Amino acid sequence: MAYNLKEMTEMCSKWVAENGLMEHGGARLKDFCAHFGIDSQTYYRWLENADFADAIKKGKNEFKEKLEQRLVESLSKAACGYEFEETKTEYEGKKVKKKIVTVKNVEANVGAAIFLLTNISPDRWRNKQTGTDVKTEGVTLKVEVLKEESVSNIKKLSTLSQKRKMKGEGETEGSGQ
Repeated sequence: MAYNLKEMTEMCSKWVAENGLMEHGGARLKDFCAHFGIDSQTYYRWLENADFADAIKKGKNEFKEKLEQRLVESLSKAACGYEFEETKTEYEGKKVKKKIVTVKNVEANVGAAIFLLTNISPDRWRNKQTGTDVKTEGVTLKVEVLKEESVSNIKKLSTLSQKRKMKGEGETEGSGQ
């Protein structure tokens, strides 16, 4: 079946939007050419047409945006943890003997959470230590404080840490070791 240039351009753009083309893990040029029954020389000749080139570029951008969305969703799911059902089916001949459904839990991935927070909202979540000095066992940690409430929490943590350290030293002395 013969297509006019506009129809072929739209078909190619839709195919590239679904499958990608040579970038971001998309299809290879030879896959594209095989699907449309052309060779690579024809593809490059078609690219000389501004409308076709723009349509391919648009398709590639759509593919990239969809891929990015899927990756963000996947990373977000990994960062928060999730549950899924796993089904195991045992057969006796062609008849189902036993079906076991198990709910599995995937723990939250702290690294994914840190990555998302520092990239989605870098003004609130920074992966840098700068600002107020807090000394603990000869190590200086610089912490950037964004809210007054955080200052209060840091002071409480520091006090708690000192009490635990002193309590731990007292137990060692009192145990006769």
